[in-house]
Amino acid sequence: MRNTAKIRGWMFENSVRMVDIQRDLQMKSLGQVWMTINGRRSDRRVLAWLKERKCPVRFLDLPPDMLDAS
Repeated sequence: MRNTAKIRGWMFENSVRMVDIQRDLQMKSLGQVWMTINGRRSDRRVLAWLKERKCPVRFLDLPPDMLDAS
């Protein structure tokens, strides 16, 4: 299960806003980012963005094929 509170805490500590993710990924809707962070969707681009920026994987509840040594 995705840990929304921990993800949001990590985002706050690292000065990351949902709109930053949206813009970096050139998404039309902020809703996709919001739904992924809140566990209602699993947009792989959002999850990969968070993972690449060192958001702890244990917070993200990644699909098995996105798990690796990092």
